[in-house]
Amino acid sequence: MRKKPLVYILFFCLSLIFIFVTPTSAAADSAGGRIVHLTVDGRPAPAFDAPSFIVQNRTFVPVRHVFEFLGSVVDFHPEHQRILIAHGPHLIIMHIDAYDFIFDNQILRMDVAPQIIDARTMVPLSAIVTALGFEVGWDNETSTVHLTTNPQAPPNTTVAPPTTTPPPTTTPTLPPQTTPATTPPPTTQPITQPNTQAPAADSIAALSNDNSEAITPESNLITTANSITWNDAHTQFTISAASRITAVEWAMLEDGRLMIDIINAQAGFAPTSHSVNNGFLSNVRTGHNYTHGVSVARVVFDLTAPVSYRVALSYDRRHIVVTFEPNQIESVAFASNIALDGTESVAIQGLTTPNIRTFFLSNPDRLVIDLPNARMLNPGTIFANGQFASAVRFSQYDPNTARVVVDLARAVSFRVEQDHAASTVTIHMSDPTYRNIYFNEQTGVISIRRPWSLDASQLLRADDYINLRYNFILPGDFSSFFGYGSLWVREGGINTADIITEDGITTISINTTSIKAFTLSQDAEFIHLQPVNPRSVHPFIVYLDPGHGGSDPGAVRGDMRESEIVLEISLLAYEILRRDGLVQVYLSRNADVTVPNARRAAQANDVADIFVSVHINTGNGIATGIETLYTVHSAEPEHFNSRDMARIFQDNLYNTLQTINRRLWHRPDILVLNSTRIPAVLLEIEFMDAAAGAQRLADPAFLQAAAQAIVDAIYEVKGIYTPAR
Repeated sequence: MRKKPLVYILFFCLSLIFIFVTPTSAAADSAGGRIVHLTVDGRPAPAFDAPSFIVQNRTFVPVRHVFEFLGSVVDFHPEHQRILIAHGPHLIIMHIDAYDFIFDNQILRMDVAPQIIDARTMVPLSAIVTALGFEVGWDNETSTVHLTTNPQAPPNTTVAPPTTTPPPTTTPTLPPQTTPATTPPPTTQPITQPNTQAPAADSIAALSNDNSEAITPESNLITTANSITWNDAHTQFTISAASRITAVEWAMLEDGRLMIDIINAQAGFAPTSHSVNNGFLSNVRTGHNYTHGVSVARVVFDLTAPVSYRVALSYDRRHIVVTFEPNQIESVAFASNIALDGTESVAIQGLTTPNIRTFFLSNPDRLVIDLPNARMLNPGTIFANGQFASAVRFSQYDPNTARVVVDLARAVSFRVEQDHAASTVTIHMSDPTYRNIYFNEQTGVISIRRPWSLDASQLLRADDYINLRYNFILPGDFSSFFGYGSLWVREGGINTADIITEDGITTISINTTSIKAFTLSQDAEFIHLQPVNPRSVHPFIVYLDPGHGGSDPGAVRGDMRESEIVLEISLLAYEILRRDGLVQVYLSRNADVTVPNARRAAQANDVADIFVSVHINTGNGIATGIETLYTVHSAEPEHFNSRDMARIFQDNLYNTLQTINRRLWHRPDILVLNSTRIPAVLLEIEFMDAAAGAQRLADPAFLQAAAQAIVDAIYEVKGIYTPAR
């Protein structure tokens, strides 16, 4: 793993061209970045709240801030670690920790990969700017990067540039009041008819110019969008400007974002995000851009479900009102198909396909179907008298939620089917293949009925946390009592409880959304399985991370691969820790598989007290020895931090391995260090590219000694560090 690559003068000079950092950022100072300024097509960029860093001799920039300022559409999908940048007709697709990226239909390669640094998505600026064909200039006297987005185009003289001072960024965005600070006029000038569903777009960047309303400006004065307010239900938002709005454009992008652009406008609010999560809308984000040389204030609504919406401009042209229209639930119907396929169904039809949330209630047993941002036009009850459903009741649960309740005659399994052509969602109910297992949504407990004299102490535990499964192994074949299949939970950190019988042994395998521990209790009728955070049952927890893996082998020398060596060291340390039983230890991986670095940090933050990442170094082919890397976080306790822990690990490795002590290194640019909120270290155990280092790493006794040194350091940390939980 190359932590300090050789610095070539040519590459260093090229990297200086692409430096962009926040001028007052302390983080930039800690990363060693040079403070520079940025202009785009002759216009100075405003100060952003996230700095850029020089990492591995390349400049990384916060992707959303910088490229939305350049007029791009930017999105990040954390579940896939995917970055989308749409600029004009071009689409760029990148992934965290991946060197290859897609530019339109071409696969290109970078010499450094995108990373998440200080909770920001950072990308190498030079790779994207070069692909887009921008012209770059550098003024060494003023430390300014000059970007020209269209080198062949004449300078823009139509719209006057903003004043030399950047747009204000101190006015709070999205103030907490729920009514507008300045009440907009009661009547508005409609711009379009309501949209009933998200229109398809040719690309993620496509902004439909049909969705626009403009006046011929008498002057090129730029207004300021200075506030955005909303109602209690987050179904109507008012964007207010300091003066007349000359033009507004909007589009529903195919990934489910409604984008509002106020043309010839500065943003009087800082770029930020407001969390909503009301069933159809997750976030509202604001920002400021220059698109083709024009100043644009932008508001983005991140939608989670299809929704009707309307955009209107007030008659004085100082307010834009965005209204998300409730879905109209037109009918609810029950059908019995017992003779055909053994099912009963409830079909719900709306103006658009309903978005639903389902859960069970007990005493009496009910299947509840909630429809957020919906209006029930004709409340009523269907007396079904079916095998599964005794009745179906539907009404308006609250001003923003319609509800359908199925009164159950017995336990059911169900599946959901959506028909967008018919604007219908159908819930199909059938006999469950499992029995005698239940989930209590109020307590979050899974309960199994006790067959015969089964006691909780007879259940064997197998924690397959790497695959997010916690298994309870029963003493024999209980398939006649429990059946088989999956109890769908989808809440309380549990996805499903699966009943599996193989080779005469029944297992209850619980699939969780994160690493969990379980406590057991029992009464005369049931054994209760309670999921808890491991911190509530283990006094000290270590997250041990063998670096790299899978598609990322790390450093390579002949047949030697860093990912395999660090896995062997980590497994040796893991076995010692498990055998001793003094601490609880979780591995990020136990095989040669790919694990995103963001997932490693997130899991450690969720369950562990300290984070230890194991790596092998590379350098100039001569250097040997050990190094320990760290970053001190603001959330760490004053009495013990990552530097203190790094010193303990470095001393133990040096004293045990008797190699060269190459000291501690402060590295705020490494994701697994800067994204953890607990004491964290990254161990560099020898240099693979040096002959002497490679010889040591090939010796099993050396690897065993390294594992023991890691264990000894963990025990020393445990002796002096009491986590604050």
